[in-house]
Amino acid sequence: MTWETEHHAAEWMVSVTRRLLAIGTIGLMSVSSPLWLGGDDGLQIPIFASLCGVLESVDTGLLIFLVGCLLVMILGPRSSRATRWSTLGMVVSLGSLTLLDQLRLQPWVYHFLWIGILLGFAPNRVGLQGVRWLGASLYLWSAWSKCDPLFVESHGQMLLDGVLKSLDISAVFWPKVVRNVLVWGMPVGEFLVGFWLLCRRWQLSGLAASVVMHSLLIAALSSRGLNHGWTVIGWNLFLICQNLWLFRGDAGPSRLGAVSPRLVDDESLGWMQFGELDGVARCLLMIPLLCPALNYWGLWDHWPSWSLYSSRPGLVELSVRGDAVNKLPGEVREFVLPAEPLSEWRRVRLEEWCFQVRGVPPVPQVRWKLALAAAMTAQPSVSPEGKSDENVRVIVRERAGLWRRDYVTTENIGITKLKETLTQFWLNTSVRRS
Repeated sequence: MTWETEHHAAEWMVSVTRRLLAIGTIGLMSVSSPLWLGGDDGLQIPIFASLCGVLESVDTGLLIFLVGCLLVMILGPRSSRATRWSTLGMVVSLGSLTLLDQLRLQPWVYHFLWIGILLGFAPNRVGLQGVRWLGASLYLWSAWSKCDPLFVESHGQMLLDGVLKSLDISAVFWPKVVRNVLVWGMPVGEFLVGFWLLCRRWQLSGLAASVVMHSLLIAALSSRGLNHGWTVIGWNLFLICQNLWLFRGDAGPSRLGAVSPRLVDDESLGWMQFGELDGVARCLLMIPLLCPALNYWGLWDHWPSWSLYSSRPGLVELSVRGDAVNKLPGEVREFVLPAEPLSEWRRVRLEEWCFQVRGVPPVPQVRWKLALAAAMTAQPSVSPEGKSDENVRVIVRERAGLWRRDYVTTENIGITKLKETLTQFWLNTSVRRS
């Protein structure tokens, strides 16, 4: 294959990947539209405190620019220049919208931003190879986050129940050891998918395993299973399409008339060589490939570490005294549970608020959940100065250690104490001022 033929073939593959990225972005943003069009409730928490004063009209402008970039990515020419500038425009606009609200940094948004960065800075086969490394690392880090005895006892059992329920399989009489073996198979399966996708000899096995795994996840998260919304289902569908396109091996001639290159030489059946990437791509990839290791020390958030359905994030429980519930904002009151017997505290379902009002899962960081709790209750009608400041209670449970089952529990009563707790975090914990 001549250099010119290989160049055009790689350019064609990048253009298809670019279009797949744009279609996935439009689709997932459409099913999570309250996340991007909302904000009237005053509960948006930017990543940096300096952004708290940004007007909501800026979001509108960024959305219009983002839609324009996505349309160019889909309908634009196949050239490297069109790929570079339209994809970088998508990264800038989508990244800016994410900076204005931490909840927008969903795992799929983080994934799409990095695909855009790699294709924007390397709109050729180097960028494609970088996207492959990114995709394989996602499975490896996600598997690592589930290597935890608590995952087997909690989130893993939940996912297993979702799969069984969607398939109409009853596991009432299954021995506990059988369930635990199946749950342990989840991180093992994810690790094998990532390992096989990195190894050229086993790439097709990894591709097949990833399709099966995502299909089961879609079943578990669907309305027949756990009913976790269309964004998580849509991202799993995108990952199936991405893997079928990027890890399919020798695709042969394209139906579109272009030549689909064999990016792997016949003699090269070993690992995907990291040296195949140029200097810029290698430096950029260091962030998503290595920074998840910082999650162990709390220096990198859970979702950018691909800690998905992991049991490692801390738990936050917000409660309000019964006589103060009616003073909460209307969109919050409907998510308040009845008080337990002999208790005056009524719990606010933060996770349900996030799923139903914003249409996405809640950020697993304790920082964000505490900031959301403060934003919901830091109103004069709920927490006026003086004695009534004790209308709010927040309980935080964090793991005592990586492999330990017990939690360290901290209780904060009063909005004043809650705000003092928020000052310990590096990133912003204040809401945007409309």
